[in-house]
Amino acid sequence: MKSITKISALALALCVAASAYAQDAESHLDEASAQEKDTYLENENPGEKAQGKKTKKPRQKEFGSSGNVFKDFIFGKEKYVYYDEIELATGTMAAGIKQRPGQMIFNPKTEMAGIQVNYQAAIFNILFDEKARGQIRDALARYLEDYEGKRLLRKKSSKTRKTYGKGKCYIEWGVLKSMMNNHANTVVQFGYEFKKSSPYFCLIVKGADNEQLNMGSYIAKESTEVQLYFTRTKAKVFAAALGDDAIRAQREVYYQIMNEDVEEYGEN
Repeated sequence: MKSITKISALALALCVAASAYAQDAESHLDEASAQEKDTYLENENPGEKAQGKKTKKPRQKEFGSSGNVFKDFIFGKEKYVYYDEIELATGTMAAGIKQRPGQMIFNPKTEMAGIQVNYQAAIFNILFDEKARGQIRDALARYLEDYEGKRLLRKKSSKTRKTYGKGKCYIEWGVLKSMMNNHANTVVQFGYEFKKSSPYFCLIVKGADNEQLNMGSYIAKESTEVQLYFTRTKAKVFAAALGDDAIRAQREVYYQIMNEDVEEYGEN
């Protein structure tokens, strides 16, 4: 009987100790949560200057998140090869243009190449197959001829923006690079347009229905129209980056690094 009483007393003591430990742990968690919340609120306003030394944003590696093209492509972390950075302008909601940087991308599996660019509140990947890339180069050649021959029309932009024809393209978009689940096949028009008395070669990527199958209530049902504008010099750089030589070079670099990484991993 005495041993049972001792066991009961010991069990009670353990319960009391466990309860005290749980309360103490919960108190520490509440303090940590409060500190994290305070830190979040301090940094919530992007307009406020951060205290102390500024940290430099790490530059994105050329072959995806890890820098190892084999791992990134095989394990699905990255499907694009990032190569040239170019300059262009995009249309604004006020019918103006805004200068932006663009990143050339190449998908070795689909052989499509194009540009990644911020547009309004989203990031777009705009990709062209070999036929469409040829159409872009042909359209630019015609534009340069019309420019030199002073045959460009200052008005009727709805007509001039598609004066050199149209082609097909594939687009992906999202608010973050890691969340670009929206995608569609659509039409791109080739032409030019005057902005503040200056002509620009332009690509107008038409809006299209979102082909994402698992669409929730907050998913965009369709893409917005994307307007890309180039000066003559920047259009030549863009077309060259989509040329056969540029694509061939990216393909060779991709397979070379793939082979090196396979050798490094070894054959299992």
